[in-house]
Amino acid sequence: MVDETKDLSKKEQMSFLIRFVDKESNICERSIGCYHMANSNAESLASEIIKILSINKLDIMNCIGQCYDGASVMSGQYSGVQERIRSKVPHAIYVHCYAHRLNLCLVQTLQNIPHLCNFFNTIQNLYKFLMNGQIRYELFVRAQKDKQIPVIHLERLVETRWAYWYKSIQKVNMRFTEILEVLSILSHQGDQTARAIGILKEFSNISFIKTSHAMEILLQTIHCASVELQGASIIQSSAVNLLQNTKQNIQKMRNDTFWDKINNSAKLVAEKNEIVYENSSRNRRPVRLNRNLQDFFVQSTIGQGTYENNSNTSIENNLPLSDIKIIFYTAIDRFLNELNHRFSNPSNEIVLTCNIFSSSSIDYFNLKSPHLVTFIDHYKHFKINYENLQCEFPSAKNLINHVNIDRDDGIHDLYSISKILNQLPNGFQETLKIINILMTLPVTTASNERFFSSLKLVKTHLRLTMGNERLSDLLVIAVESDVSGKINLDDAVDIFSKIKKRRYPLIN
Repeated sequence: MVDETKDLSKKEQMSFLIRFVDKESNICERSIGCYHMANSNAESLASEIIKILSINKLDIMNCIGQCYDGASVMSGQYSGVQERIRSKVPHAIYVHCYAHRLNLCLVQTLQNIPHLCNFFNTIQNLYKFLMNGQIRYELFVRAQKDKQIPVIHLERLVETRWAYWYKSIQKVNMRFTEILEVLSILSHQGDQTARAIGILKEFSNISFIKTSHAMEILLQTIHCASVELQGASIIQSSAVNLLQNTKQNIQKMRNDTFWDKINNSAKLVAEKNEIVYENSSRNRRPVRLNRNLQDFFVQSTIGQGTYENNSNTSIENNLPLSDIKIIFYTAIDRFLNELNHRFSNPSNEIVLTCNIFSSSSIDYFNLKSPHLVTFIDHYKHFKINYENLQCEFPSAKNLINHVNIDRDDGIHDLYSISKILNQLPNGFQETLKIINILMTLPVTTASNERFFSSLKLVKTHLRLTMGNERLSDLLVIAVESDVSGKINLDDAVDIFSKIKKRRYPLIN
């Protein structure tokens, strides 16, 4: 698993992590180091990856998968890093980071709906207005303390970290009344009254309140999937099932009963803050587009928009300005379309092999499953013996069926089966080979992102001249603290002192 970023000295740093299954069937992700890349083209990156594996005495032929972000230099089908690695290791399949893809789905959806773009711009303007000014910030804090409620600080919106979007909307809804009170005060006093009046007008709108409540619920559902996809121990089959459940939960939001709940909660907030519930918008000038350009105006990657010259409609698919429900449904439809597009091939033959190790599947320990045959042929380097599997599968199935599992549904999955069979490793060698490969397949590069978070703590403005090797070593120690914390420092000093003869002895 590889990812790149720039450090404080503007050097391009590549983080390198490996994923493996230990002897106790635990999935582990460990960092190898951080490497400065003078050139970030596909050829240089692929050569550096092969070099790093060689230096650490890791056989590249044992690589079963590679996981990067969606940058063309990494994911290119003809000359990208993944293709150059596959030319040497044909069975090392490429996995586009699931967390990145989910983020792209949301960003692409929201950027193509003007009403939601304006909504999030208002949220961002509120954050800049209240959080970046000391007097305005203190006023917002005091408004919360006077009511003896916990002080909450608003979150900014970050495009690459859309979990902040959910947290930002959640906090705005939690402190909506206090925000209105502060904006009302700032609209009459202070050095930016006009800005406060503009934001207050946007907030004192029932359309804004409905949108805020609808987006919080939608992002909350997606947020759960995002957090789970960032886990180091998640496997491919679990990620696919998680996305399918997320789709189903989002689809359930597209009904009048669910919208009525949002409508009622927005109505309560409006009544509490004395905001007019009915939206009485004035007649607007009709939207007139040049007929010669009408066929060429495409507002998203999903489809082409159609427009009419009605006086009370917006540019967004002829939506009535007061009907936020249709906009909410549009966001749901587009997000589901983006999910289907970006996760168009999750059920490949490799991932479907996981169904063999699920007691709820019809392929449960099925030797004749076509997915198993494809899997064995794809990973022929590991010499999985099909004849031995014919002996192991029936025995393993009987053994597992007599073992109780601490789950409400009583279903055995890849995790539980691996734990049971790992107690008898010599009896199920070929089966454990398949299980270990399936559990080792990467899903996300979130661990690389966490590695970069430590990079900002290690390489500070006072350490800009730090050498590349020292930076890499310090980062590994910082990131792998659970391992480095077990090192006996006295033994480490003894080993260091014996590396070479010194003019002055370090120890007596």
